[in-house]
Amino acid sequence: GVALVLMNKSIVVGLAVEALAITLFLLVARKSQLPRGFLGAFMSVYLLVFGAAVSITFLTPELFLSTSRIMLTPHAPASSGTASPPGAMGSYDPHLIQTELEVIQSAAVLDPVIQNLDLSGEWSKQYGRGQPLSNSDLLALLKSKISLRPARNINMIEIRSFDQQPGLAAKIANEIAQVSREHNLSVEAAGSSANAFSVEIMDRAVPGLRPVRPNKPRNIALGSLGGLVLGAAAGTARVHRQAKKKS
Repeated sequence: GVALVLMNKSIVVGLAVEALAITLFLLVARKSQLPRGFLGAFMSVYLLVFGAAVSITFLTPELFLSTSRIMLTPHAPASSGTASPPGAMGSYDPHLIQTELEVIQSAAVLDPVIQNLDLSGEWSKQYGRGQPLSNSDLLALLKSKISLRPARNINMIEIRSFDQQPGLAAKIANEIAQVSREHNLSVEAAGSSANAFSVEIMDRAVPGLRPVRPNKPRNIALGSLGGLVLGAAAGTARVHRQAKKKS
């Protein structure tokens, strides 16, 4: 479907870039009358570098990104007798943000996410070749697939999840937000004096329509540019070697 169309489009773009680069070089070479031996070395290196860039780009698994957002709302002082309304921004508290970032990345939040989404079964097939992954492996794998970003000057955290399956990426981001909220409520219910804030889910993640990694057009363009530079260097080196032999 959409992924196949995007892949075909990237291939067309890559071939167009390569054809344009080669055409421009040949036009320049024809007018400047480059020394004998330069063109052969240039083309060999250019095609090798460009081909490697294209191969690596299309062999790299595509990753989709989904983002959920949670708001941390500090409770009003006890003397006021009132609580801040859900979602109220309040004053920005970097210490509060840092503390919650550490909590979200802890086993207290991530272990329930793994269990609720049955990631053990999903990832054992994908990464364990059918063999069950240990809890520590699952936790490390989940941490590698998420990225937390605090918003600037506001008590909000973005929970970003990356996965080859866009639907699973969205589920992970949403489940982390939900478990974070439930964990906060349980700590508050236990009467912890340190838990002076509430967690509210502001935005739920949705499956991404396009992969964010790898950036195929950029990688292909860089491969073409690198091929031009290295190819020119290889051609120049060959010309110098031929000149030394003659002398």
